[in-house]
Amino acid sequence: MTDPTPGGEQSHDIVPRTDRGLTEAGDAGHKAYVMARIAEAATQLDKIRDPLDWQRQVELWGDRKLLHDTMMYGHQHLQGRTEAQGWRHEHPQPTTLGPRRHDAAQVVRVAGVEIVGTTTEFKAGWVSKKEGLRQLYKERELLAKGLTQDRSEYIIRESHPPHPEVMREAQQLAKDYPGKFVVVELSEPQFERAVEAGRPIVRAKTVEKLGHLIEKVRDSPELRTVPRALEQFTREIEKAKERGNPIGLEALVQARDDLAYLVEADKGFTQRVDKAAREASQLRLKEAQIVEQVQAQQRDQRAQALWQQVARVDREIVLSAVSSVRAQVPAKTPVKQLELPGVDPVMARAMGGMLHLMQQREIEDRLVLEREVLQGLALPTPVHREVAELVLAQQRDTRGQAVTVEHVKAAEQDIREKARAVQAREVRERENRELMARIADAHNKALERAALEQGKPRGVDRLEDKARMERAPELANILRLDAKRLAERGIDPRVVDAIARGTARPDDKAHALVVEVGDGPRWVDKHSPEVALAKQIQMVDKGVDLNLVYVRQATDRGMSAPAVARSREDLEQKRLELERERTLQREPHPELKSRAREGPGLSKGIEKGLGHGR
Repeated sequence: MTDPTPGGEQSHDIVPRTDRGLTEAGDAGHKAYVMARIAEAATQLDKIRDPLDWQRQVELWGDRKLLHDTMMYGHQHLQGRTEAQGWRHEHPQPTTLGPRRHDAAQVVRVAGVEIVGTTTEFKAGWVSKKEGLRQLYKERELLAKGLTQDRSEYIIRESHPPHPEVMREAQQLAKDYPGKFVVVELSEPQFERAVEAGRPIVRAKTVEKLGHLIEKVRDSPELRTVPRALEQFTREIEKAKERGNPIGLEALVQARDDLAYLVEADKGFTQRVDKAAREASQLRLKEAQIVEQVQAQQRDQRAQALWQQVARVDREIVLSAVSSVRAQVPAKTPVKQLELPGVDPVMARAMGGMLHLMQQREIEDRLVLEREVLQGLALPTPVHREVAELVLAQQRDTRGQAVTVEHVKAAEQDIREKARAVQAREVRERENRELMARIADAHNKALERAALEQGKPRGVDRLEDKARMERAPELANILRLDAKRLAERGIDPRVVDAIARGTARPDDKAHALVVEVGDGPRWVDKHSPEVALAKQIQMVDKGVDLNLVYVRQATDRGMSAPAVARSREDLEQKRLELERERTLQREPHPELKSRAREGPGLSKGIEKGLGHGR
C-alpha cells in the first residue's frame, strides 16, 4: 500500500533566476531553468498512458487501487493464505520514519504479544521513486531490528516494475538480508491468474462495503407502490371468489393491462433511482461498475417477482375465458350404444359406422364453435388464448368437473416445454447449417488445391498432361459440395465431421460406426451418405488422386442405406423397413391384358384366322 508522504520533490540542480529581463545572463539563466523543468517533466512522459490505452486498461483491470487489491487478494488466495492462519491486511508496524503498513502480514499472538511472521507488499504497476524508497527504508529498519520473524516478500509485476532506483534498493535489501527479504517477480501469465482469482473476492468485498447503499435504495417508499398494488388486487380476486361472485373477464383484462403498465414503469423508475444513488455516493469507476451490475441483477429479480404476481392474474383470466366458452358451447351428447336385436350383422355394422361418423362430426362442430367463441373474447395476448384453448382440449371429457388454477398451470407448463423444444430444434438446425457450410467451404477449397496440384504437367507425355490439366478441374467441380442441398437431404454434419476427423468407433456386430454428438451417441450405417461424404473428405485431405475419389464416390452413391439412428436396435429397424420397400419395388406387376389395349390389326387377324379355321 501507499504510505502517507509529504508534498512533491523539487529540483535542486536548477533554480529560477531573479535577474530575468535585467541582464543577458539573467535571460539565459531563466531559459536554462525553463528547459530543465521541461526535461524533468519529460522523464515521466513514458509513464503517462495514452487516453485510449488508459480506458482499455481501466476496463480490463480497473484503476490503480482496484488493480492492486485484485492482485493481492488473488495471490493470497492462490497461495492458500487465510484469516484462520493469522493473515491480516493493512497491518501496521511502527518505525522511526512513521508506521509501515504491509498489504498482508501473518500475525500470531504469543503470551498476549503479537508477533509478525511473514509480511507481503504488492506492486501491481509503476511506483514513484520517493514513495517506493520511503517504504523500503522503513522495511530496512524493521529487518534490522528483527521485527519480522520469518521473511518479508516484495511482489512486483515483471512487465511493470517500480522506479529503477526503487528496484535497485529492493535488490540491495535482498542481498543484505538473504532469505529474510525476497523479491518475487510475477510473469504476465502469473499476474493474470492472480487477477482472475482476485476479481470475485474484490467484487464480493466491494458489494459488502457498499451494501448499505444498495439496501437503502431498495427501502425507498416509492419502490413499494407496485408490489403493494399487485398484492391488493390478487387478494381482491380471492375474496370475490369466496363470495361466490368472481370478477368478470372484462374487469380482469383491464386490471391486468394496468398492472403490466405499473411493472414496466417500476422498472424504469428503479433504474433512475439506482443511477442517482450511484452518482450521489461518488464511487470510483470500478466500484460504480460493480454496484451497477449488482443493481441490474436486483432489478431483474424484482421484475421477475412482480411478473409472477401478474401471472396469477393471467391464470384467472384464462379460467374466466374457459368458463365463458363452456357456458356458450352446449355439452357433448353422451355416446350411445347401438343395440339392434334381430338385425342382420352386416346391416348393424353399417348403422354403427354411421352413428360413429355422426358423433365425430358433432365433436368437430363443437371444436369449431369453441374456437369461434374463444376468438370473440377480448384477451390481453395470444398466449392467453393459446393456454385457454389447450385447457379446453385437455378438459373436454371432464365437462362436469370445474377447471382449476392447477389445470391452467399444467397447460402453461406444456406450452413452455413445447416452446423450449421448438427453440432447441431451431438452434440445432442453425448450428447444423453453419457447420455444414464450414465443412463444404473447407472441402471445396481443398478440392481447388488438389486440382491445381494434380493438374500440373509432369513432362512425360504432352497429351496426358493436357488431359490431366482439363480433367482435374472438371473432377473437382463434380466433387464440390453444396451445403444447402446436403442439408435438404437431411445429412447430419455433426456425424460427417466426427467421422472425417477419425473420432468414430466401429460396431462390427451392427456393421456400423458409432459417433458421439451433442445429445448422445449415433449409430451410422457404413453404407450411409454420411460415411461416404466423410470418406471423400478424408481422401481429398490425404492427397488421393481425384479420379480415385470420383470412382469411390460413384460406387458409394449406388449403395443406399439407412443413415443415422440413436441406437443399434433403431438402425436394425430402419434396415428392415428399407428392405421391405426394396422387396415391394422388385416384385413384378402383371399387366392386365384387354382387347382395348390390343391394336386393331391384331383383332382383324384373329377374326380372319378363325374364319379360315371354320
